Amino acid sequence: EVTDSDIEAEQWKAYAKQIEREMEEAARATKSSDSQQVLYSTIFHGFTIEFNLKGPSIILLSLIVAFHRHGLTCWISEKNFAKHTGSTIPTVRQHLKKLREIGLIELHSKHPSGTNKWRLTHYGEEKLHEYIRKIEQSKEKRDNL
Repeated sequence: EVTDSDIEAEQWKAYAKQIEREMEEAARATKSSDSQQVLYSTIFHGFTIEFNLKGPSIILLSLIVAFHRHGLTCWISEKNFAKHTGSTIPTVRQHLKKLREIGLIELHSKHPSGTNKWRLTHYGEEKLHEYIRKIEQSKEKRDNL
């Protein structure tokens, strides 16, 4: 029988593999040895600046975005969010609340076991695509110099 914990574990493995691939692609594209910084700055710079996001909010949003980019809903408990962000459950709740109040994420469904399904809102999707377009335009300008 497959449990919620099994699903979460598989999602974390898939997420970790995808982030690793994206970091490698970002490093190749920019010829940078600091691929994690490149990934962070290219994907989340807009969110960070516009919404004044801090550490855990950025990590939580990046996780939800990673699942979204692959057509998935992020299915995870606050306990596991806390574990993987190095935060406490109250801190995770505070940052999830902030992301919800801004309108970037929404709770898709809640399971009695405490595992929740999180996803980007339409507004969050629009902002993500806006930042990606800006990144692509900036890259085109650099390439044309």
